Amino acid sequence: AIDNLLHEASLSIDDIGGIALALGPGSFTGLRIGVSTVKGLAYALQVPVVGVPTLDALAQNLCYAPSLVCPVLDARKKEVYAALFRGDGGGRLEKISEDWVIAPEDLCSRITEKVIFLGNGIEVYGETFRKKLGPQVLFASPEFSLPRAVHVARLSLPQFTNGRTLNLFSFTPVYLRRSEAETQYQARKENT
Repeated sequence: AIDNLLHEASLSIDDIGGIALALGPGSFTGLRIGVSTVKGLAYALQVPVVGVPTLDALAQNLCYAPSLVCPVLDARKKEVYAALFRGDGGGRLEKISEDWVIAPEDLCSRITEKVIFLGNGIEVYGETFRKKLGPQVLFASPEFSLPRAVHVARLSLPQFTNGRTLNLFSFTPVYLRRSEAETQYQARKENT
């Protein structure tokens, strides 16, 4: 896939001068695959790496919204990954919360004004958001449900410019909670 992308862009692998990636939160397996791929490429090519929070990149799909924007990703276990952003209507979003892993009902209790939701969490919890928030809630179209590489790249530019790159050997994905395997291991350990 990487080779095809480079070919379509009329580039070679040696043209890569840095790599930006969405660090999470998100699918544990997907994040591990992405981080491993980036680490391998960056090490082989000797190029810097910059990470961007996935929810920040996703929110950028609605950067022209003049309201509260809430990206939501299905975190399984009856929870979502979410954060709140305030749009100025002119292409700028200000992040006004931390990244959360939270029950959809608890997320709704933190919202007191008109909000636009986007992301795959709408598919699972859209009806919950509608019931809890009523006319305050709007849903972005499905084509805005995934983070876009262009937004990851744009958000990474200031970090590259300022030399705020990741340590290739120590950076890890942003999970926000332990994986199911870690949770089960801890439970077995406590029961023995």
